[in-house]
Amino acid sequence: MSTSIDRRAFIAGVAASSAGVAGFPAMVRGADLPHVKYQTLSTGFGVILNDALVKNRFDLKHGVQIDITGTQPSLSAYYNDLIAGTTDIAIGGWDAFAQRYIAGAPIQMVAMLTTAGMVGVVAGAHGPSTPEELKGKTVAGVLSSGTYRLAAAALRDFHHVDLEHDATVQNVESPATAVTLVVANRADAAVSWEPNLSVGIARDPSLRVIYNAGEDFRRHLGSPMPFFALAGRKELLEQNPGIGAKIAAAFDDAIHWITANQDAAIADAAPQMDVPPAALKLGFAAGRFTFEALPMMDPDGRKTVATAAAYLLKSGQLPRKLDDGFFALR
Repeated sequence: MSTSIDRRAFIAGVAASSAGVAGFPAMVRGADLPHVKYQTLSTGFGVILNDALVKNRFDLKHGVQIDITGTQPSLSAYYNDLIAGTTDIAIGGWDAFAQRYIAGAPIQMVAMLTTAGMVGVVAGAHGPSTPEELKGKTVAGVLSSGTYRLAAAALRDFHHVDLEHDATVQNVESPATAVTLVVANRADAAVSWEPNLSVGIARDPSLRVIYNAGEDFRRHLGSPMPFFALAGRKELLEQNPGIGAKIAAAFDDAIHWITANQDAAIADAAPQMDVPPAALKLGFAAGRFTFEALPMMDPDGRKTVATAAAYLLKSGQLPRKLDDGFFALR
């Protein structure tokens, strides 16, 4: 986790000022707290973050009450629930939020939570060793996903490997299936993301991650490529000035708790994620399953997303330029 002490102080300062009295949370003062509806995904990355938030009630510390109203097994339905107002906040792909905002959805990005360091290409012991060696190979991936398109664009732009023309692409329904094909020697490599990369390596230690998208983007753009993000409904954020900063601060505390209590966080989340604890530990140890919190109230956060959006626009992954209305500023 790479959030700096200065950035943590920034987040806490904004949230505290929004609560009214710095260093004296609303829950201590006994004030009525604004309620935020939060429907969570039943599996996936967000589980570990949600568990840390609920277990420690970091929301109350920052003067907001986040009420988990249920779980949603379907990702597409989960996004639709945010747009429809069934939930006030959601964790998902930042580009998915951006695309929906551009299409007219009343949502704003509150914070970046992770980078594309969670995304990579895994290969078997006798498969390719570098991105350039993907040429002529069979590569599995979820072709309809924004994550696959992001990795494919980076491979094309930074390594001159066009998967559609230079490799045989095998479409699958899930990122887990893509890795499974490599384990079964039915594909030479797979485009996937955590925790699926580490689950595959835990099953077959001969597998290797030969490409990390996050490292590539940081090297070529000079800035992180966001991956998972926290978004909220515009109505909630506008009607409750400062609530975005409070929510961002609560999740930032959850991230730091996970970092400091990794074993406990993994023990809580692994059964719900249906992932072996050893696989999550492997992902953390490799630096792929990590957090990098950047609130959109911070100019650095907005600059990071703007740089990423410019790349996605250039590579055809966004239909038009992302305007400043996408950012929750308070």
